[in-house]
Amino acid sequence: MEEELLSIKQLIEKSTLLINTIDAVIKKYNVKHFYIGKTGHYEKREEKHFREGYLAMWEIAKGDPTKIAQMEEHLIGYYLVAQKGIIDNKDPESTGPDGEILYVCFTPGSLLSRKELIDTDVNDLAGSLPINL
Repeated sequence: MEEELLSIKQLIEKSTLLINTIDAVIKKYNVKHFYIGKTGHYEKREEKHFREGYLAMWEIAKGDPTKIAQMEEHLIGYYLVAQKGIIDNKDPESTGPDGEILYVCFTPGSLLSRKELIDTDVNDLAGSLPINL
């Protein structure tokens, strides 16, 4: 059975919360680069991104892989326009429904240690994350 996508209303409501959260992190930490992705293996993906130079990674949504892929595509498309210079994703097209966790990872511009960033409670910036899709 084919999975249902989020309705336009749901997509707008849920993406608004995520965009507000990501924007707050970008502003608070003077983010130089960030990447939006999805995975079914969070710890392995986190290790990979840390090796690539990102200093912090947060789960922003969990749920049905089809809806996660839809939200990933929507957010990347938004940020390719809104923050083109600092988003590291090159293409808004999702690779398909292969992960139930949507995440964002950052490289801040301010001089913070990785531990300071990891200890940061991003939920203080906007609502309760991760949201359910």
